[in-house]
Amino acid sequence: MNGRLFLLLAISLFNPIWLYAQYNGYKDWPREERQFGGKYLLTDEATALADKVLALQLQTGAWPKNIYYPQISAEEVSVLKKKYSNGNFGTVENNATLSEIHFLSNMFQATAQRRYRKAAEEGIQFLLNAQYQNGGWPLSFPATTDREACITFENDVMVNILQLLNRIIQKSEPYSYLSDDIRKRAQDAFNKGVACILNAQIRQEGKPTVWCARHHQETLAPACGDVAELPSLSSNHSSSIVLFLMGIVDPDPFVKSAIEGAVEWYNSTVIRGLKRENYINKEGKRDFRLVSDPHAADMWACYYTLDSNRPFFTSVGGDVIYSFDELTRERRTSVSWYSNEPQKVLRRYERWKKSVEAE
Repeated sequence: MNGRLFLLLAISLFNPIWLYAQYNGYKDWPREERQFGGKYLLTDEATALADKVLALQLQTGAWPKNIYYPQISAEEVSVLKKKYSNGNFGTVENNATLSEIHFLSNMFQATAQRRYRKAAEEGIQFLLNAQYQNGGWPLSFPATTDREACITFENDVMVNILQLLNRIIQKSEPYSYLSDDIRKRAQDAFNKGVACILNAQIRQEGKPTVWCARHHQETLAPACGDVAELPSLSSNHSSSIVLFLMGIVDPDPFVKSAIEGAVEWYNSTVIRGLKRENYINKEGKRDFRLVSDPHAADMWACYYTLDSNRPFFTSVGGDVIYSFDELTRERRTSVSWYSNEPQKVLRRYERWKKSVEAE
């Protein structure tokens, strides 16, 4: 047994929920019911899963994060329920709340049990209540830290919320059961959310570029996530935003301008002729380095300076470093400093451009 696996197993003996959250796909647990199809939702297993979800709904209508429901026991549910019994908060971090709304909506459609509908609608109500007047969403609501209060684009947080709202608006399953009033409110929230994205887009000399991982909830200025997550132009976190905007039917000139500006920025900041290479260093430890390769796929640094588009990295303490080689080995290998995600944007752009021109 290798040392890492032994460490994980040892930790799990003291905190099994931690192990589930970190290594069993808590972000995507609703796929359990999708994999088994509609019939799964009528099984005792699905009912037991739904009971856990209902038990852990917070007073706000939201759910706590990092709960992998398929593997937590009744005893663990009881412990968590007591822990969050006075929880006047909620979060969308790591797909929390969104996943539960989706699963319970499916359960209601399959069983017609109103308890599932009621809980899902309370979750949707939480999302609508949590939205700022400027259209953005915090990571948690009510926020207790600056990080939680920021409008969050990192890990597709805001895009995921808007996609769920759009499914409600379009009456896509499993959301056809919702009332016209909820759909109207979802439409208003969706419109405000898109406007927030456009207003938050970082501009250089008046030209739209991309976004930061987080933006200030009032000024919309690029904001820090933590001491090592500095304001920046974020190539990978912005990719899902641009793809989302490309999915808007009949985009107005502001949406089109935002997309064009982001694509132009991606084309101007692409890194060619370099690739990441794994190797074992002199100490026998895993490490990364950049090597020349004329056939390497296009890639982008994850973080660029706001004014000059210079790729940069940060130490744990928040010091700015401009050379990848100057990072410590631990820092090089613990953060994804480069990304190929923008390739998806550029591939999709050609199809989007043709479809817009054809209208």
